[in-house]
Amino acid sequence: MRAGDLAGEAELRAPGPSAIARLWRFSEDIIPFYRGNPAGGRFVVTVLDDRGQVRSLDPRLDIRNHSPDGFAWGYPGSGPARLALAILCDALGDDERATQL
Repeated sequence: MRAGDLAGEAELRAPGPSAIARLWRFSEDIIPFYRGNPAGGRFVVTVLDDRGQVRSLDPRLDIRNHSPDGFAWGYPGSGPARLALAILCDALGDDERATQL
């Protein structure tokens, strides 16, 4: 996986074992890997999990609906707050702890 692959493509493909191994050289804690893409005016976030599966990040509306417009980043507001909560819930696997942070 080249750096340009992450920056320029609209869809994240699951990397093969050699690409995951290259990522792990930087840090063994890199998985899960979150990738955001502002596609067509909407912010789309995908997750590469520890099994090498790619999936959409759950916005966790069941916990709190920070933003009616969905995920966003680059400014202090409701869209980034929603994204932060969703990433914390996903990464920690503990909704109560995620909401405390």
